[in-house]
Amino acid sequence: MTIENNEIRPQWPDPNKIMCKDCKFRDKTEIKVNDKIIKCGVTKDLCKIYLGPPHDNGKPHDVLFLNDYCEFYEEEKINKTKIR
Repeated sequence: MTIENNEIRPQWPDPNKIMCKDCKFRDKTEIKVNDKIIKCGVTKDLCKIYLGPPHDNGKPHDVLFLNDYCEFYEEEKINKTKIR
């Protein structure tokens, strides 16, 4: 059986599209593959708000996979001080 004939296909959240990518509550885990940095923490279903069982079931499906709005989203403010 080839992958084209398989009805089950894996799906992962897109780290470039998910609202969590710059949220201050996100998991900031990153990995480096060759020279590429992959922000894998933002695609996890847990963060500082969604803690997982027994507190909740993690991030909502629509936030992870449909790039929906998260009611707890807060953009992380990055301190960009100019060096003279």
